[in-house]
Amino acid sequence: MKLFFFFILLHSALAQDLASVDAKIRSADFKGAKVELAGKTDFESLWRLSRIEIFEADKLTDSEAKEAGYGRALELAKKTILTAPKESHGYLRLANAAGKIALFKGILEAREYVLIVKENAEKAIALGTGGAETQAWANFVLGKAHLKLTDTPAIIRRPLGLGWGTLELATKYLQKSKELRPDSILIWAELAKLAKKKKDRSSFDAAIAKTRVLPVIEPTDEEGKLTAKSLSFED
Repeated sequence: MKLFFFFILLHSALAQDLASVDAKIRSADFKGAKVELAGKTDFESLWRLSRIEIFEADKLTDSEAKEAGYGRALELAKKTILTAPKESHGYLRLANAAGKIALFKGILEAREYVLIVKENAEKAIALGTGGAETQAWANFVLGKAHLKLTDTPAIIRRPLGLGWGTLELATKYLQKSKELRPDSILIWAELAKLAKKKKDRSSFDAAIAKTRVLPVIEPTDEEGKLTAKSLSFED
């Protein structure tokens, strides 16, 4: 009985620690979050560390430092998968980090990373674990990959093994991500980009309007605000 209560108390303490870390991440106190996670190698800590590396690298202006940050996020995601290979979140983090590297290097120049995005986002969705939050972002990352690939004609992409990107599948995955996280500014900003690509003015205006009224509750929302402000239907 004493052992049972010990594990209950331990679980409660760990949950409180993670709640503190999550609060710091939401407020963009990445250094504080990393201090709390320092030296930890469990699943919950590793995927959060990978996510933090992405957020920190996004803000860097030095190219070498930015690429190194995304690389660290990638390696932490791989370690996350090793700790829990049947959990979606590790695969999500790997897809996200690979996507950042692909966008940084150029999707045609870094085709291998684009393929990592597809494989691991699809794996995260197929496993179906982690709840609505994890599944929303897995669908988002995959939908974003499809949408980005359509910037390049399929005839150019096919010899590189990237012919699979389509607007139809971009729509499918981005709509699913929105259904699961309707309060995400970043998801609505990506839906605005999708509507622009499809020449759908009413959907574009509706998505942009959402980005203006939704509250900022986490770092991805700041990214979404900036993305939305850069978009114009007429461009």
